[in-house]
Parts: sequence; C-alpha cells; structure tokens
Amino acid sequence: MKNNLYLLIGLSLLIGCSSNPRNKQVSTNQSIEKKDSLGDKKLPQDVMTVKTDSSQIETPLYFDDPLRNLNDFTVKVDYAPLDNAINALASNKNTKVTFKKEYCYGDACCTYKVISDSTTKSVLYLFKGNCYEYGFNNGQFLIVNDTLSMVRNFSCSIYDFRTENSSPTIRMEEQLYLFNPENAVIKERTKVLRGDQNYTLKDIAFKDSIVDKAKLLAMQTEELHRILIFADTVKNENEN
Repeated sequence: MKNNLYLLIGLSLLIGCSSNPRNKQVSTNQSIEKKDSLGDKKLPQDVMTVKTDSSQIETPLYFDDPLRNLNDFTVKVDYAPLDNAINALASNKNTKVTFKKEYCYGDACCTYKVISDSTTKSVLYLFKGNCYEYGFNNGQFLIVNDTLSMVRNFSCSIYDFRTENSSPTIRMEEQLYLFNPENAVIKERTKVLRGDQNYTLKDIAFKDSIVDKAKLLAMQTEELHRILIFADTVKNENEN
C-alpha cells in the first residue's frame, strides 16, 4: 500500500493520498502582499494552524465530505472568473462531454470528466480523487484556444494521524494558477485544523505570487498530460 501511495503523490490530483503532505517550494519573481477579496486581514506567511482546538476534537465532516463522491463534478471554486467559465460550459447543451468511469490504483480511486465547446474553443478537465481515510482532492484545468487559461488544485488529507492522546488533524490546501496576457499569478492558501466548525478554507486569505508565465505554463501543461496518461494507463490495467 505504501508503494502505491508514493507513486500517487507525484500527481497533484492524487496528493490527498499522501499520509502527511508537506509544504511545496515555489520559486517566484515577486510576492504580492495585499487585501484579498475574502477579507481585509494580512495574508498569512505560513501554514495557519487553529491553535484553539482541543486535541480531542473530532472532525467527522472530513470523512463524510460530499466532495468525496467521484461521480459528482459540481464544484464552486469561489473565484468568479473560473466559476463563471465552469458554469457556462456545464450548462451549455451544445458541448461535448466525455466521462471516464472510476479507475483505481492501490487505495486511490479517481474519475474525470471533459467538457469541450468547439464554438468558444474551450476545454474543461474536471478531476476527482479519493484515497479514503488518507484524503481526497479535485482539480480543474481550463483550456482556451489550445492554451491553459486557469488551473485549480484542491486537496484535503490527514496531516497528523490519531494518537492515544489526540484526534487527527486535517490539512486543506488550494492553489489557483492564473495565466494572464503579461504574467502568471499563483493564488494559494493552506490550513491545518480540527473540528467541523473549522472545516473550511473560506476564512483564510489567498497569498498571491507573480511567477514566470512561460515556466508555469509549461509545468502545468505537462502536469495535465501526466495525469491523463496515468489515468489511461491505470484504466487499461484495471480492464485487463
């Protein structure tokens, strides 16, 4: 099982299967310290931990989260441009829809859906992954005119496992990659928590960074290709 986990960690859409994910290092050209649409508070510098939680508080919502449903691709990103693009494609009756049924590798199971519109030259990839007790995730890749326009990754996983003296802690992580005409922006936020009352990222402001557009575009395009190749490979193995 552990070997399966290590293989899956390399794919961003399966990062929820990591038993204890750690911070990623992202090189940036410029950091933006500013007010975010989610609030006026200063952006966090590090992973925010809810220190007021008792070590015994449980988080049952983590195990019952409806986002674990691999056949439900309803998603609300809380970033209007991406939400609007997803809703427009999802509600367009003239789009072509391709659905890849559940495929599993070790403890992880995934599905994905592709919505394409030849009129607007838009293609939306919707990915979902569930590694049961270890975590789950989803991601969206929006392509316009054959080029990535926006990407989102969300993962929720066990950060510290249960011990004799404490309940498990949960780690939520979200990244948005926005490709503008002149640059690219990474918006990210992370939270470590216990308890259903804290089970949200909406109270955490995004930290924004300007990065090299060409480099990030190449990385995320390659990531999309890797996920699709991996999915087809695993699906073929399951069918044989």
